[in-house]
Amino acid sequence: MRGSIAVWHDTFPIDAAGYAPRAEVHINIWRNGQRKKHKHFDLFDIGFRFEELRALRSLSISLPFVAEPEQVNDLFEVMHDTSTLSAIFNQTLIPGSMVDGGKCFEASEPESKRVQFFVWRCSDDELQYSTIDGDGETGTIINISDKFFNRMRQNVGDHYFRIRIKVPIGVENGFVSAINPKDSAFLSTISTSEIIEFRLNERRNFSPAIRERLQAKDCTLIDISAVHYFLIRDMGVEMTQSHTSFRKMRRLEPIIWNRYLADSWS
Repeated sequence: MRGSIAVWHDTFPIDAAGYAPRAEVHINIWRNGQRKKHKHFDLFDIGFRFEELRALRSLSISLPFVAEPEQVNDLFEVMHDTSTLSAIFNQTLIPGSMVDGGKCFEASEPESKRVQFFVWRCSDDELQYSTIDGDGETGTIINISDKFFNRMRQNVGDHYFRIRIKVPIGVENGFVSAINPKDSAFLSTISTSEIIEFRLNERRNFSPAIRERLQAKDCTLIDISAVHYFLIRDMGVEMTQSHTSFRKMRRLEPIIWNRYLADSWS
């Protein structure tokens, strides 16, 4: 799949009336630098904050690697915590009480008590998986069904959900390429160069199989209002260059991310 994530949707007829689905997309790529201490997983987290979903019937996410259902986890329970929720959105937020049978809570500002958005649990029975092959490439499509979005439409406002995919280290995933020096036998120390690429809805990088599926089902790529990309690496890794300057680079705060990452590497 050439490193590009594809996100498309199926809509109800009211899409033509100006209700095309629109969302912010939040991406975290956590590279595991402690391979001897933990099991060999990288973490790929993707979240959607829907600003408009009245016409949204279903959502599909195409990954440029094979992901098994047991490698995919919903992060709803993890986010129901003040420190974790505030860390994810980089602002102070308070999670409200569970509603809708424990499948939703409000995220509010502490001072004004104003609801910023609703956070939703995406249950296993609302996710469908399929494998797509073509042109020597194999990937996974995760489809979030209309059952999930029907629940969302009960409340007016922005809506959010977030899932995590554990990517086994060593599996070609379309994001990370390692380059070893050709003269490593003559060096006193050996370093490895990594190229980490992330592309979202870049049509020119879609495989023929993805293009055919989009055309056959008459689906549309989702309207993305903003992308928040967060790459996390070990302190011992040196960044040498990037396509564009990072907006912010900082040390990951201790403690406040503990709940978010608890048991993530196992």
